[in-house]
Amino acid sequence: MGEISRGQDVTIQVFDNDGAIVAILNPTSYSANLDSDEERQVRLGEREETPRQVIHGYSGNMGFEEEGPILDDIQDAQVARYTNGETVYTIDILETTYYPKDGTERTYVYPDAVFKITKDASDKNSPNERSVEWTSKLRRRV
Repeated sequence: MGEISRGQDVTIQVFDNDGAIVAILNPTSYSANLDSDEERQVRLGEREETPRQVIHGYSGNMGFEEEGPILDDIQDAQVARYTNGETVYTIDILETTYYPKDGTERTYVYPDAVFKITKDASDKNSPNERSVEWTSKLRRRV
């Protein structure tokens, strides 16, 4: 009997302006967060406070072992987008979660993500590692 699949399967799809896939990346680690604030108010004449949640979007972290210059290309494209208003790449994060107890899976896309990329090269004999902080305004079920 085969091993039950668990956890996350995450791929990063990088598109050019024509919608063609430029690269598909697979991070070695991944996290995602719902960014929100909760406010509680007690209105005049009410006995209980009313909770209110303000959702700001999504964010997270990813780790990569560098295999090529695509993360540098993404960083250069984001600088071009910021300085010139020129969109070179669009980045979508696809997250599939497997639930082994009931056998279901769910896939979500975080469209038009923005990356903050950090490089860690400890010495010449170790692989270059990148950590990426990402944000996206939306999450859609696929």
